[in-house]
Amino acid sequence: MSVTPSKVTALVNALTSKFAAINHTHSGYVSTSDIADNLTTNDSTKVLSAKQGKALNDLIGQAISYINQ
Repeated sequence: MSVTPSKVTALVNALTSKFAAINHTHSGYVSTSDIADNLTTNDSTKVLSAKQGKALNDLIGQAISYINQ
């Protein structure tokens, strides 16, 4: 079998399609660009980082302690 530009293009297109299918299959994973590492983002498509979740939890704990004084 000889390698031709059209066969290479067909292979690249097939692989691109397979990778897209794999990415869709693993849609349960979150891209790092979709992680909000701050407490000011209002983009509902982003998830909160663990670091900021802890910061928020600490602030809530401090507020509860203050109220209970």
